[in-house]
Amino acid sequence: MKVLELLDQPIVHNDKLINPIWREIKKTRIGEVIKKPEELSIVMCHDYSYLTPFEKSLQFFGIYDYVVLNEPHDFKWWHMNKLQWIYNWIGRGYCNTDLILFSDSRDSILRGSLYKIVDFFNSLTECDLLFGSTSADNGLFQSIEHLKEQTDAITGVPGRYLNSGFFIGKTNYIVNVFKRAIDLVNASGVIERNAGYEQNERYDDQDILRQMFPVLYPRIDIDYYNQICYRS
Repeated sequence: MKVLELLDQPIVHNDKLINPIWREIKKTRIGEVIKKPEELSIVMCHDYSYLTPFEKSLQFFGIYDYVVLNEPHDFKWWHMNKLQWIYNWIGRGYCNTDLILFSDSRDSILRGSLYKIVDFFNSLTECDLLFGSTSADNGLFQSIEHLKEQTDAITGVPGRYLNSGFFIGKTNYIVNVFKRAIDLVNASGVIERNAGYEQNERYDDQDILRQMFPVLYPRIDIDYYNQICYRS
């Protein structure tokens, strides 16, 4: 299985689709409200100076109590930022909810029920942190021996892999997983990859989380069939 069909997923995480969806929302859903469950925090991490598509969609449906994290940094954007910033935010006591939802803000949009997302997550009795899925098998799958095959064997769903651009999870578990990921990066430093990336590029968060997945499954799991967040 590779690419999945766009159906009625509450979140769409695809830069080619969000603009036509947004135009349709603005035409046909004026005044509609999407409620946010009290137990859920919505978090984004970015350093843009403008309102992102995900933020626009939240506000359109009446949701303003979301969090945008942006800590000072003296280097170009690195996706590990979001793990560090979310870890810091939780550790400093700013999160007061049991669940956290994260979605990349630049190329995703909310269009459906947040209760549907929470209910789906809660139905997974062994899962504490659920990531989106993608057909993309790049990155460390191409440079770490047997990682892709090991992942396919565990999940039983070959062709769908962890996408770190969307997740929902339990706050007290997220903080532990992200600390572990941060420690792995700090131990590795700058590394060399040969999977279509520039040489000596640092690991990104998806690379690290895909390495951790076989060890932490099923507490970490994947929305294999894009039931709550559509990617591709």
